[in-house]
Amino acid sequence: MGGKLVAGNWKMHGSRQFILELLRDVTTGLSSLSSAVEVVVCPAVIHLQLAKECLGESNISLGAQNVSQQEMGAYTGEVSAPMLAEFSVKYV
Repeated sequence: MGGKLVAGNWKMHGSRQFILELLRDVTTGLSSLSSAVEVVVCPAVIHLQLAKECLGESNISLGAQNVSQQEMGAYTGEVSAPMLAEFSVKYV
């Protein structure tokens, strides 16, 4: 059995300022957390880049809220796994 995983899915909540403040507080608060617990944050797709920048070299993983089964094509509003991989997204 794997280790413990704690994930936060932000749904459709958040703004740039919200992300900056929340991730600053989360990374500070979790800096002493045991490495036996993996923490994942899943912001809305439009905030993935900002979240990735805020997480920097922290031990917090980046997740996405949704992924399409298609790799590319005319799928309005969808996000593919290869697109998410560019942001180092490990979970969906």
